[in-house]
Amino acid sequence: MKLMVVIALFVSTLSYGFGLGLQLGSTGVITGKEERSADRTFKGSMGWNTRKGENKIIFTGDYVIQNLNFSKIDNERIVGYAGIGGKIETSADFGVRFPLGVAWHAKLDPLEVYLEVAPTLYIYPATEIGLDGALGVLWYLGT
Repeated sequence: MKLMVVIALFVSTLSYGFGLGLQLGSTGVITGKEERSADRTFKGSMGWNTRKGENKIIFTGDYVIQNLNFSKIDNERIVGYAGIGGKIETSADFGVRFPLGVAWHAKLDPLEVYLEVAPTLYIYPATEIGLDGALGVLWYLGT
């Protein structure tokens, strides 16, 4: 309950649109996105991984640059994006992410559906390369 109150207070102080939603994939279940300006944004997700008997909580955060002129079909925008961010797991793994994606902004303005891949360079505990993928939906709470 306290977490929901904190999230509600945070969203109410934003002067830009804030999207909150769900995503399926390797990096999260709950996702959020704040529109800083027309072509810049911050994205984040929180989720868990129970593969191979491991129970991990995973947090991601990305700074993303959007190409708003990627495509437009019948007044619906298709937006391409790329960025840089981080990934932290409760197993003490962390790394640098490079998200690449495409998002569909429906005529129904507050809805966004996106598909994303994010090559990840793990730094600790060992240097490894990984690949995250996600399909998500965001609903914008304020614009």
